[in-house]
Amino acid sequence: MRSHLTRTASLVVVLSSVTAACAGRPSVQEVLDQSTPVICEKLKECAPTSFTAAFPGGVDECTSKTKAEASKKYGSDVSKSSVCTDDELETCLKDYKAAACSGGTAPKIPCDC
Repeated sequence: MRSHLTRTASLVVVLSSVTAACAGRPSVQEVLDQSTPVICEKLKECAPTSFTAAFPGGVDECTSKTKAEASKKYGSDVSKSSVCTDDELETCLKDYKAAACSGGTAPKIPCDC
């Protein structure tokens, strides 16, 4: 189950790796900084037993491990611009927080930031 949670938490990394060179957009690193804790919280909410087994250190451990994997995998690309604006990211995270859990899994992330 840990690999499922890791893949789900890492989804933000995949979504964040799509970049665009547009002004006024947060960097991929900023997207990771804002979205990873939200995703980890949702994973904990939707699958608490599996989450605790995978991340005994809780949301902080999930966040730090996911961000470390992203930095290792994408290197300097994390400094590039995200495809989303700040407003789009804010809406996405708000919608994700409000989304219902389904069958012990976290909902699909509603944006491509």
